[in-house]
Amino acid sequence: QNKAIENDSMYEDFYQSISFNYFFPKTSNYQTLRSGNLDIIRSDSLKEVIIDVYDSGFNRIIEKVETRRKGARVLFPYYQKNFTTKIVAMENSNRNKRIGVPINYLKLINDPEYETLIVEAITGRLNFRNGFNSTIRDTEKCIDMIDRYLKN
Repeated sequence: QNKAIENDSMYEDFYQSISFNYFFPKTSNYQTLRSGNLDIIRSDSLKEVIIDVYDSGFNRIIEKVETRRKGARVLFPYYQKNFTTKIVAMENSNRNKRIGVPINYLKLINDPEYETLIVEAITGRLNFRNGFNSTIRDTEKCIDMIDRYLKN
């Protein structure tokens, strides 16, 4: 919205607008507990927190990851028409990164379609981040409760 002057530092952000994350929680121990062994935990509040972290928190993140993928897929056709992807070396590293260079930056910053798409992408990422951070806090609380339970 501020119509910033084009510069190299924005190219990585342009590419990131079509990327998405994966989330693969490790749930095998929880699945073992859930299949009838939850009774070994005598604290109902601890059971509730553990179930909430796995059944609600992790599942919410997985759903939001899928929503982010769908958002990136919606933005991708626009990106293909209006950007060139380049691979560049990362400073002080042996690794490369991808950047998205606009074909016509002036057209891009004045295009209401792009503005709508990017606002939706940003909103989706903020929503994902908030849910992810909430689940991190809930997981930390769960770990603390497990530690206290085991000490008793």
